Amino acid sequence: MQFTFTPPRVAALVVLVAAFALAGGFVLPADFEARSMRTWTLAVLLFLIGAVAATVVDHTTARANLRWFYLVVGVCGMAGAVTLRHGLGSP
Repeated sequence: MQFTFTPPRVAALVVLVAAFALAGGFVLPADFEARSMRTWTLAVLLFLIGAVAATVVDHTTARANLRWFYLVVGVCGMAGAVTLRHGLGSP
């Protein structure tokens, strides 16, 4: 596994994180309970890790390029994070 920081990939990462921020992803919900802090943190980390996996991670083995796998896992992680944030009562 390696990280490839090309301008289009970094731009895609910045756009994803900015869209998450503009959608209220980094803001605590108004009726937030302290016991939900762990879940909120998990959702934010899941989105950030998914965004990194989908944009800048490469993995080439002797027989195959596994970039598609990281792209699919990253998109699933971001979708799961958005769903989790929605379940917490975020906008």
